[in-house]
Amino acid sequence: MGRTNATYRDLLQAMESRWQEYWQALRHADQAVFDQLFEYARAHADARPDALE
Repeated sequence: MGRTNATYRDLLQAMESRWQEYWQALRHADQAVFDQLFEYARAHADARPDALE
């Protein structure tokens, strides 16, 4: 059987998790802008399984 590859959405979620400490250090207004950045990325992320290839 083949292996399961991560999707772009999975990779984006992992990236957002890695930036969590940075997000916590931001001012509240800047947190909202940072959140919007990831909202834009999620809106444009394809659910393609070949993200790592």
